[in-house]
Amino acid sequence: MHAGAGLALAGTGLIGAAGCARQHSAPPRSADTPPRRGGRLRAAFIGGTADTANVLYAVMTAVGYVRARVVYDTVGELDDDGRPVWRLAESVEGDATGTRWTIRLRSGPAFPNNRPVTAADVLFSLRAYVEHKAPQSALLADVDFAASRAADPRTLAVVLRRPNAFFDLVLTQSLFVVPAGTTDFDRAAGSGPFTITSYQPGKPAVLAANRNYWGADSGGPYLDELELVPVLDATARVNALKAGQVDYAASVPLPAARAEAGNPALQVLTPPKSAWVDLGIAFHRAQAPFTDARVVEAMRYAVDRTAMVRTVTLGMGEPAQDRLGAHFPYYATDLPSRDHDPERAKSLLTAAGASGLSFPLRTSDYEYGMVEAALALAEQARAAGVTVRLDKVPAADYYRDPAGSRAPAQSLNNHPKPLPLEVLYYYGTGAVAGFTGLAGPAIDPLVQAVRGATTEEKRTTALGDIQHFLHDKGGDLIYARAPVVALADTRVHHVQARGYAAWPSFRDAFLA
Repeated sequence: MHAGAGLALAGTGLIGAAGCARQHSAPPRSADTPPRRGGRLRAAFIGGTADTANVLYAVMTAVGYVRARVVYDTVGELDDDGRPVWRLAESVEGDATGTRWTIRLRSGPAFPNNRPVTAADVLFSLRAYVEHKAPQSALLADVDFAASRAADPRTLAVVLRRPNAFFDLVLTQSLFVVPAGTTDFDRAAGSGPFTITSYQPGKPAVLAANRNYWGADSGGPYLDELELVPVLDATARVNALKAGQVDYAASVPLPAARAEAGNPALQVLTPPKSAWVDLGIAFHRAQAPFTDARVVEAMRYAVDRTAMVRTVTLGMGEPAQDRLGAHFPYYATDLPSRDHDPERAKSLLTAAGASGLSFPLRTSDYEYGMVEAALALAEQARAAGVTVRLDKVPAADYYRDPAGSRAPAQSLNNHPKPLPLEVLYYYGTGAVAGFTGLAGPAIDPLVQAVRGATTEEKRTTALGDIQHFLHDKGGDLIYARAPVVALADTRVHHVQARGYAAWPSFRDAFLA
């Protein structure tokens, strides 16, 4: 997340200027095994009490997100490099001001009653997220729905109240499209590759292939059925796979992945580095004792990043330096690294009047690495005279409890997004998830500069500036990055693990 002259633009141009369509073709399907039609694939994902049939809230659990991704379509999604892959859209273009965007829909997508998906459906769906205050609504808060309109059935003109040079990336954030006029979002129709046969929140969902799916000419669905099973406990997911109760287990602990690496009956699916999870702590800068930046800085020196990689990620991860966006464009490489230095941490705490620091760390076993890293940090922090008390929250409640966003310190397991979206998600007034509490005159202008960066030069400067600010005054302690691994039966093909348990779409998955 940070700024300045020395930015490494890993793949400069992947995110182009406003006024240019940003498009990228989906990666080719692996040719080693020809696709086979038929069969039911059973997949286990993280569930929880927040699971709901309401499509607007599907992102609240991994299993709900996966279900929505195969029943509904979106305007677009992201590839592994953070580039848009358009789905319902044929193209998305912004003007030079970043306030007017044109979405041109492809011909062909239709709902189960054969009614074509139109620009009016997309506009209605975007508005519904805002009106129902859904999790992604903050990303759409600047859309002027009164001024936006469907110019024709396939063309949507979106007007923003203020610039957002990355609004096309916003459209890739799981904004599912339903028919205009929908009132029951628990039973909304979708245009995706599967339809729901049976489902109750918190229970397995059985989905049948949509044989009229508009994308079938270039791929799946190949499966006859897909069964999505909510299993909160990670060990239980692995055991279900080994017992033959499911064919795919998401979000597998790294020790289990290592243990099964030599199992000829299973395959270990590892995502590319750009999709690895950022492990660390979010310190709330508006909550004592972290209102003093020196206290956060001390904790950054108290952690042993090399040891974290060795013990928590079992050597399968990589060290991190307190900022998001690694392996994406605009990631700052000119910032100094922080090495393990407990004496320097002690000195900073003394200067801040916080010697003998003690604080609770909110954590959970929601995904592997959170509790494990919290325990390791508590041990490492003792050398700096710091006492870390673990407050372990049930996995089902970790992200559901609104109080979590105000915790003085909590485990961070960030599933990566392109850097501009990380900024809009986490920082400034109106952030989607302001875990570090950074908002107001110190950072809001930096966030606005990112929003208005409609040229490559402005992007480089704006994203550099905010990364430097966060490096010095932010609340993120990110000490390691790790893959979120999935395990699958060897019969399962073309289900890619992409870090976030919910990313696999199963659109082109098959059993051979």
